[in-house]
Amino acid sequence: MTNKPFEGSSMWVWSAEGCWGKQPDGDPYRVRYFRRTFEVPHSNCQLTVHVSADSRYVLWCNGVRVSRGPAKGDLAHQFYDTVDLTPYLRQGRNVLAVQVVSFADSWPILRHGGGPCSVMTAMGAFILDGHLSDRQGQSIEALHTPSRWRVLADQAYHYKPCPTHFGAFTGMGEIFDGSRYPWGWQEVNYDDSRWESVVELERGYTAEAHCDSILPYRLLPRMIPFLEETDGGRFSRTYGADTATQECWQALIAADAPLEIAPRSQAHIGLDAGALTTAYPVLKVKGGLGAEIKLTYGEAQWREGKKGHRDDLAWGTLDGIFDTYFPGGGAETWEPFLWRSFRLVELDIVAGEEPLTIESLTYRFTAYPFKMRGAFECSDSILNRMWEVSWRTARLCAHETYEDCPTYEQLQYAGDTQVQTLISYAVAGDARLARQALCHFDWSRNFEGITASRYPSRVPQIIPFWSLYWIMMVHDYYWFTGEVEEVKKHLDGIASVLRWFESLIGSSGLVEKVPYWCVADWSPDWKDPQWGPGVPPGIKEGPSALVNFIFAYCLDIATALNLMAGKEYIIPTYRAQASRIRRRANEVFWSEKEGLYYDRPGGPEASQLTNAWAIVCGAAELWQQNRILRRLTDDPSLCRAALFGLFYVFRALSKAGAYDRVFDLLAPWRRMLDMGLTTWAETLDPETTRSDCHGWSCTPMYEFATKLLGVQPVAPGFSSVLIRPFPGYLTWARGSVPTPEGEIRVDWRLEGNRIILEGQAPVGTPVEVDLPGGERAKFSGGSFRVQAMVPARR
Repeated sequence: MTNKPFEGSSMWVWSAEGCWGKQPDGDPYRVRYFRRTFEVPHSNCQLTVHVSADSRYVLWCNGVRVSRGPAKGDLAHQFYDTVDLTPYLRQGRNVLAVQVVSFADSWPILRHGGGPCSVMTAMGAFILDGHLSDRQGQSIEALHTPSRWRVLADQAYHYKPCPTHFGAFTGMGEIFDGSRYPWGWQEVNYDDSRWESVVELERGYTAEAHCDSILPYRLLPRMIPFLEETDGGRFSRTYGADTATQECWQALIAADAPLEIAPRSQAHIGLDAGALTTAYPVLKVKGGLGAEIKLTYGEAQWREGKKGHRDDLAWGTLDGIFDTYFPGGGAETWEPFLWRSFRLVELDIVAGEEPLTIESLTYRFTAYPFKMRGAFECSDSILNRMWEVSWRTARLCAHETYEDCPTYEQLQYAGDTQVQTLISYAVAGDARLARQALCHFDWSRNFEGITASRYPSRVPQIIPFWSLYWIMMVHDYYWFTGEVEEVKKHLDGIASVLRWFESLIGSSGLVEKVPYWCVADWSPDWKDPQWGPGVPPGIKEGPSALVNFIFAYCLDIATALNLMAGKEYIIPTYRAQASRIRRRANEVFWSEKEGLYYDRPGGPEASQLTNAWAIVCGAAELWQQNRILRRLTDDPSLCRAALFGLFYVFRALSKAGAYDRVFDLLAPWRRMLDMGLTTWAETLDPETTRSDCHGWSCTPMYEFATKLLGVQPVAPGFSSVLIRPFPGYLTWARGSVPTPEGEIRVDWRLEGNRIILEGQAPVGTPVEVDLPGGERAKFSGGSFRVQAMVPARR
């Protein structure tokens, strides 16, 4: 018996057509059921299994669902899950049951369907390794595939595209026929005698043991915990039907009061969850053979290209992914194989020749298991609401990877992820998903050396700006966690990306004529007729200020990371390059007349984001910063930063000592609250935004933790801490920030013309408190209190 996973005889397996044959019924996805029965001789047995599949699996032990997976990787980094099944064993006959869905036959097309773009796939394949053993570890029976495993090709599931206004990369809608489903197949006593034996494909190899194989997979252990699944989610209200009908549905969703649909009748009802969520809808029915139930999921209703107030459920029509369920006539519980994103669900029901009884309709919430270890509360109730909405947004945009949005793409983009990881550190104190993201983007580098903009992704895409944000992610990880060895793994990748940008330095002495899609921010004022929205002016024709400022900044942080790693030989090169870029950018882009940096040589465009980055990267000297600040936040002639770009405008204001202006720039988030959003939108205009839930818009939460409370690391891993609050118009704030060293608590208040701050930090942690009045004090952890006179309030 081997002590390591996949170093024995476990094989990748599938049904009879293997990886060389076509899907028998032509369905775009392949669904297969696998079973393995075994005997447990006594109660003193244990079982741990290691399992993976292409593309997705669900594992049951004796009828109990115990895991879903695998985590999203790529073919060279195929994750496997390790699951302890000991608590589910029973003396006598037992069964392992696994449902696998393969998306390999269906290529993702944004407006036409296909498999989920975020799931890297090659073929239908399943593998499991494990031994039933006694408590001393002696093997009783090998349970690895293919030994005695049986398989059934599904007949109940079908899939088809769900055309929506914006399209979707999340996969097709599910069609489920309960009359063709093998109900009870996960249970011990199910008769699988007519099932076929599995077909062997190839031995499973870990990354360390891989030598040569006909399959592309290299197995490695899961890097993140399993997703949270919480039962019992209930819809808050109904809409779209007459009063009597709505009352019946309201009783159903509130208290599981059975609702009967008469034979040959039709029904339409809308359900509001009260807030956006990501979940598995769970529908329990009885009877209804021949009925059809269509469930359409959406974030908000549309009318003439706009969304209204999100609480106005008579605004328009719902546009979204939909599933269709055909009850099989018995007592059934149905849920889609993949989770769905929704605030609103609309049901369209056509009954058959017999009555259909709906016994309950709930949902099971699922997301990455972040816990809010940090806290924030202040004197402005609106900011308190922003904290709550930011947390919900952050949670719904994180599952097996960070996601730009849960509804339309579920793809991990480096630009979005850089903001999202900071929330993970400052509020959740959880760096595991971030660590995986660093690896994902490093794995994504192509033959030119640059990372993909999004990864994992079957459809490749490069956004050069996003590769620079990945470098920032690595630096942020080091700064907030202090984990040196993990960061060292990515220094070669960082060097590769920087070389790619260096290769674009032209006769101007600057990065110029940048290839690929050069979107930088959804600024409503960047509308290039050829290259599309969000592309800075001039970046395709010559040098562009924004990319050069960010490149110089990344050279600086690469210098710091290599210094940490002891790679002094490369540091002079990076420093000299960054200095040359800043000097040349000042010569090419600075306008003495305007007191701003143009987006391209000679302008005329100038933007908030470009000038913010001039400050952040150190290109703008103090006198230039002062001139920029005269116009940066309230000059309507500047190209506006959108919700993503504002994060870096905030960084510039912080560096330039003008952070109080951030409160005014929170206006777009205030407007979203006024429009009834329960998560943050993708773009500045909540009426026309594609997505109502976008990870890059969680900025307020980071600001409140690190600026309003003022808790920031001044050495990697919070081994030394600065507390510098920015009260603005607030009269008090309190909360906490998790760190690798322990929790840091802050409680400050204004009393007259004095600010009083009380706090607590892990014992032995150097803490410096810097109050607005200029008072500074140092502590060595523990409890502390400091006060000072404050400047006149604005």
